[in-house]
Amino acid sequence: MRVLVVDDEVASQIVMKSILNSHCCVDVASNGSEAVEFFVQSLNDKRPYDLIFMDIIMPEMDGQEALRNIRRIEKENKIDKLKETAVVMLTILDDPKSVVEAYHSGGATFYLTKPATRQVIEEVVNDLGSANKFKLVL
Repeated sequence: MRVLVVDDEVASQIVMKSILNSHCCVDVASNGSEAVEFFVQSLNDKRPYDLIFMDIIMPEMDGQEALRNIRRIEKENKIDKLKETAVVMLTILDDPKSVVEAYHSGGATFYLTKPATRQVIEEVVNDLGSANKFKLVL
């Protein structure tokens, strides 16, 4: 399973990578611009990401804009809605506006408030895995 972790905080990157790394191929991006670049490269390599964990608040390009770009790129590449990359939005904010925007405007698959525990991350990955035919056992 290929996973992209997008977060500008190094500590969050390390935690997420340590949870996922032993069972997944994990790439890390530090902002939304890098995430979009990594995503495009994964499509060009014909090795698309199965799952993206993306922070909402980041420099250069925030997670909301990156998600909109990723969904636009999927549409341009005629990727069926059922085969879209699962995207879990992460934020320290418990802001209903961010939740609504992530789901309705951006097309997020799931939303988590940080800090997300190992158990919560495992549950989300396994729930999404069941729906997307990949399963992560940690």
